[in-house]
Amino acid sequence: MSARTHSARVLSAAVCLALLLGNCSGDADGRPEGEPTPAETGGSSTTDQETAAETADDPGAAAEPGTYLPLQEGMEREWPEPVGSVEAENPDAGELAVLGVHRLDEEHAVVTGRLTLEEFPDRSSLWTEPGHFQGGVRGSEFSAVSLTAGDDTTYLPVRDDEGWCLCSTLNLQSEGETDTPVWTVVTAPPEGTSEVDVHVAGFGTLEDVPITDLPTDQSVPLGWAETLLVRSAERENGAVRVRLAIGNPTGPHTRNLDRYQFGRDWFTDGCFQGLAAWGSQAPTGHAAEEPDCQRGALPEEGEQVELEVLAGDPGTEEIVLLPTTGLPVSGIPVTGEAQEGEGPEVYPYRTRTESAGAEVSRGESLTVTLDTEVLFDPDESELTAEADATLDEAVETLEGQDGRTITVAGHTDTQGGDEYNLNLSRDRAETVAEALESRLGEGWTIETEWHGETQLAIPERGSEEEIEAARARNRRVEITVE
Repeated sequence: MSARTHSARVLSAAVCLALLLGNCSGDADGRPEGEPTPAETGGSSTTDQETAAETADDPGAAAEPGTYLPLQEGMEREWPEPVGSVEAENPDAGELAVLGVHRLDEEHAVVTGRLTLEEFPDRSSLWTEPGHFQGGVRGSEFSAVSLTAGDDTTYLPVRDDEGWCLCSTLNLQSEGETDTPVWTVVTAPPEGTSEVDVHVAGFGTLEDVPITDLPTDQSVPLGWAETLLVRSAERENGAVRVRLAIGNPTGPHTRNLDRYQFGRDWFTDGCFQGLAAWGSQAPTGHAAEEPDCQRGALPEEGEQVELEVLAGDPGTEEIVLLPTTGLPVSGIPVTGEAQEGEGPEVYPYRTRTESAGAEVSRGESLTVTLDTEVLFDPDESELTAEADATLDEAVETLEGQDGRTITVAGHTDTQGGDEYNLNLSRDRAETVAEALESRLGEGWTIETEWHGETQLAIPERGSEEEIEAARARNRRVEITVE
């Protein structure tokens, strides 16, 4: 798995970030140097545009990737009817219209929405799951979403082993009032659940939202002004090549679309990255590196650009395409034989649920993270009266696993001295281990570790609110099953 840059993470494609980052040689609008604008060529930046228009009913389908065309039919920016909306506690965070909760498979669902902002805030963590902020000052993930379904369980966003969500990302640059699509893949309640409550941290709760199938729209809103049209998808050598078009029917165009998406260590090589291939119960395919990507600007108002995007193949017969800054696209036939993708572009994600202060994260392994604010009073290592429910939840989860060897590890935040934190994490780990031993009985091997502040779940930085959320997450006892 390749390294991540700190500024962001997800997804793959093929267009230049010259417009987006300004790091490719070219004119101010991001086009390659010397290339005419669409206005200078009658709406196309390539000389073969007129030929394509004359020889095909759909000029875009016949055009070569990298071709700019006048906007074609099917590129209107149309939004699904929302099921309801929630306004933010902080007006800077805007208003969120929930478009739907759509089941992807028995363990996963995707929550979609339309975020409306009157102006851009100076903070980019307003839409992030508390304690998980990994963006920079310029952009962040949209992950402040969870579900409940009438029981004591909260269903959380999925995350990979490095803590990154499978969700859309937001950048903070546009002009005037704007609407942008957002989505988050979350752990799904059991099949048969027909309605859920959608909770958005910093906003509120929308109750009794039906769980439905994902719409099979070929074109969806993208970014602050654009539309994404998926033409075809074809498998090749463990990857999926997607033919698509990005059009701009409304303007002004999103000059830095996907500038802050979650990238790889080669993020700055000048290629647009913006699409993931989701496969049911399989790793998700992300950015597949291509040296020969098309280079150019995102389209101006009234034009579109034809592209090809290469993403890792999740290896399932059907896939859902997840644009970083657009609504999900499903129902696109995928040709070619499915192959399980290998290499750095394919990532597994862990389902996550929380109940009574015990968060359960399931992937190839299982981790139960206990909230020390429930287990202990501040700076103490004796269990509180409220700890029983948390420990019982942990025991029920552990008894359902095949493994009978567990490690209990204590962690603290950075407040206090190194030695003090190390001793506190040791005492808390040993207290939890003793409590588990008495509940689990014979046949279990329980080991303890303590790390103090040396293994933080997340750096403690940002605003006062962000720092406190990070500290709360860092104060934990983790149980892993072997």
